[in-house]
Amino acid sequence: ASSPDGSLVAVISRMAELDRPEAPPRSELTLIDALAGTVARRVLLDSCHMAEGVAFTADGTRVLVPALRVRNLLPILQVARGWVMSSVLAVVRVDSGEVAYLPLNDPGACFPDPAGIALSPDGARAYLASGGADQLAVLDLPALLREEASASAGAPERLSRTRSYL
Repeated sequence: ASSPDGSLVAVISRMAELDRPEAPPRSELTLIDALAGTVARRVLLDSCHMAEGVAFTADGTRVLVPALRVRNLLPILQVARGWVMSSVLAVVRVDSGEVAYLPLNDPGACFPDPAGIALSPDGARAYLASGGADQLAVLDLPALLREEASASAGAPERLSRTRSYL
């Protein structure tokens, strides 16, 4: 995806980079300086796999990446709460590389295999396709970005968050 001003190109790795068995998998978001043709920043998306889409917000300050977040290092006890595998939208700040993970699953329903992402021309909505079901998620981007501030990168996603933006 190209940034709104054309200065950056964002590329996401679809498959996770695997490391030692005791390490979580991770995908990589690469930001490329379109004018110089060099890598401007690499951002690791911890515990992410199957990242299949990327889009810049209308103001170019964030990159949105739908992905599966896996927790292969935790005991499988909290399946219903999304603690083993969950669908997320990784919100990456372009200036700092900070990442917030926001859930795409609803407390009563899952959103399997998030895939493509597109933004409305006015930047108010994001549309995500589910690769594992016949579903489309519509996200209220201003509400989602308000939730971003309180999202913790290291904790399982609170599924109740989706009520404000899904």
